[in-house]
Amino acid sequence: MQLDSDLLAKLYATAEDDARWMPVLDQLCRKLNAASAVVQLLEEGASSIDTLWAARDTFSSANALEHDRWVNNADNPRLGKPLVALPGGMASAMMIGSDIRLFADYPAILSQVRERIGRAGLGQAFWASFTLSPEWRFSLILHRKAGDYSDLSEAEENTLRELLPHLEQSARLASSLRAKQSRVDVLEKTLEHVEIGMLLCSPSLEIIFANAMAAELIARSPALACSGNRLAARDTADHARLSALVKAAAAGEGGSIIDTIDPLGECPVHLRAVGSFDRHGKRIVSLYISGPAHPVAPDPSEIARLFNLTPAEARLTAAIGAGRTVAEYAEEAGVTVGTARNQLKQVLSKTCTGRQADLVRVLSGSILSRTRTRAN
Repeated sequence: MQLDSDLLAKLYATAEDDARWMPVLDQLCRKLNAASAVVQLLEEGASSIDTLWAARDTFSSANALEHDRWVNNADNPRLGKPLVALPGGMASAMMIGSDIRLFADYPAILSQVRERIGRAGLGQAFWASFTLSPEWRFSLILHRKAGDYSDLSEAEENTLRELLPHLEQSARLASSLRAKQSRVDVLEKTLEHVEIGMLLCSPSLEIIFANAMAAELIARSPALACSGNRLAARDTADHARLSALVKAAAAGEGGSIIDTIDPLGECPVHLRAVGSFDRHGKRIVSLYISGPAHPVAPDPSEIARLFNLTPAEARLTAAIGAGRTVAEYAEEAGVTVGTARNQLKQVLSKTCTGRQADLVRVLSGSILSRTRTRAN
């Protein structure tokens, strides 16, 4: 039995989408005279084998509760201590196997296994597996129809041997893609804490990615807009400036370029554009956005921790950092101006600054002005 190109194409497509496993496994069941097929990522411990991930064929999905009850759990000798201790068990380098071969010298265990798979409405199990790492093993395990305990035929075994290198390659591709996607997810979550708008766009202003601050700045800016996933300036002249800025950065003219959108408006937007290439060699632009009219308002509890201030001193510092005067803070806090000034003296002393302007400079230069706490 030879593998056809359609099956292999579907198999490699699973690297990008786990949902594509079901038609692949259904096709393998028909090809190998099996009732069910499951692929699993197994973690081999000192005393057991645990399933970290699995995908099922249509039949196994429909009967998942019964299969999990009798087969896919730690009580199954294939996944428990008795199996691991057996010579040639799943913890070995064996690539093709079956219950009959594995338990040939252990009839009592074979009988126990057959009783369990029979209760699950399944027959003889056979598999192909390989190691992905010292701890992880990838396994394709198939079961024949209930009552059928025939071993692998020569043709079926040859099919599994032909399938193994493709199965291994697709699994390693999936593992690599998941690792890369995980890094992307972590990076995107990290950028949500940066106190500056950051987005990636094409030379034609199509937005590829935007962090929360960029979305916030665009939403509140009277000068910018997002239309059909494209960045735009509301004014025709501003849009021409924005488009020219991005295209120049994409072309690599000067590396990093700055400009202002709506420079004469009440809320001008400052931009820095840096040209680069994506992994496919296409030009993209990193666009950094800030709204200078938007004051930084750090969390008083974080100010207190960073500068060793009391809660009252931290609240005053946060107010000054947000642009309010001592008198305005005193009125809001319900204290006298004299009390607020005494607190300010303590703050200036603890932050080694001599005046409010220096305090604002220190606060603006701290980690508090560059990052923010966001709920996940």
